[in-house]
Amino acid sequence: MIKNKYFVVFIVAVLVRLILSVLFINISPEWPTGSSKAHRIGLAEGILSGEGFSYNGIPNLYQTPVYPFFLAIIFATLGNHWWSIALFQSILEGISGVFIAKIGSRFSKRGWLAGMIYAFYPYAAMHSRSIFDTSLFVALFVMAIYYYVMFMDTHQILDLILASLLTSLGILNRPSIAVVPIAFVCYMLLIRYNWRMILYCTLVCFVVTSSIPCLWILRNYNLTKKFPILALGGQHWMWHAHNEHILNVLRRNESPDIIGRDPRYPMTPNIKVSDFFTVGPLEQIERSKLCADSVKSWVPNHKYEVLKYSLLKLKLFLMWEYVPGAIDQSHQSLRLLIYKIINAPVTILGWLGVMILLLKRNKFGYFIACVTIGFVMIHVISIVTSRHKIPLDALFCALIPFSIHYLYSAILKLRQANSYLSAHNCEMIDSQ
Repeated sequence: MIKNKYFVVFIVAVLVRLILSVLFINISPEWPTGSSKAHRIGLAEGILSGEGFSYNGIPNLYQTPVYPFFLAIIFATLGNHWWSIALFQSILEGISGVFIAKIGSRFSKRGWLAGMIYAFYPYAAMHSRSIFDTSLFVALFVMAIYYYVMFMDTHQILDLILASLLTSLGILNRPSIAVVPIAFVCYMLLIRYNWRMILYCTLVCFVVTSSIPCLWILRNYNLTKKFPILALGGQHWMWHAHNEHILNVLRRNESPDIIGRDPRYPMTPNIKVSDFFTVGPLEQIERSKLCADSVKSWVPNHKYEVLKYSLLKLKLFLMWEYVPGAIDQSHQSLRLLIYKIINAPVTILGWLGVMILLLKRNKFGYFIACVTIGFVMIHVISIVTSRHKIPLDALFCALIPFSIHYLYSAILKLRQANSYLSAHNCEMIDSQ
């Protein structure tokens, strides 16, 4: 019997990611240039140099701040290198595995195995060696979900505050985590909490969750005298998500990143991510406004096309198709093969777990269902690649032991029923 299951999950998850880093990491001493990865590194270096949240001395409004600050902590601790990022993010992934195991244990006795499933989930593991916010977001996402579930069980206000603080940090990493507190409020309404409790919890959740983002909005107001500005990247990516090319890009299983770069997909105005890192804050706002205005003018006049590519995005979450997140990625053929083989059972068993929890009217199941539905819908509206689905896959991993246990119990019951019917038929024949 394993005494400390969660420690084993942590160690295995970290080791798997470090081994993959040894096999596949880019060992070049040079950082990438002219890409979003280079911008994140530049922002982290700006923080360390005392220039604040700036790129080449220019204050930035495009990027959310948590991941660049996370990189700055890594660089200050272990140095400015690929390996330092891989190590830190592998440890973070190990922590995610532990909390996935804890969530899984809420639904089945062997739920801790959910952490082991995530530990060996290769597509998530490969991102621990990348300069993306995925590992950090998954950690904040599953930890917030766990502490919301804890509050539902214990009604300890400290659990609610901790869940809200994690969500608050997560919003400044990737704002889509906002679906978690919204799902929590929906959960309270669904299970019919008394109104005083609903109002009290909603108030605590809203105040704590909005606290850190509000500080960042005030920082942006001091720079621009514009209110409210969280991050301009959202408007830019909405423009990438709603245009005349996105339908063909998704049909051809290509990356949305090529829109505006590939001559097949010209855009007007052709505003790239790098264009937000070469001008001052007010010019950044003007460029984001151009993107927002383009979306507002295009979507109302192309409702049928919007519906078609929204259904394609929905299919990505319901199925296991691979949508690349960059023009060129290392080992792309290997990524595609691994993703197709592994993601199919994770997706099937994950959605099955959600449906079973709803059918059994599990009180935690309502919350999990609200989180999954909200997460899917916010990505159907915005840009989506297979990388953006990893947090949902992590939550699905937490449900897999429960789904397998339920399927096994159902098979046993069917066999017992078949045995009973066979025995009954034999008795009928003997009596005749």
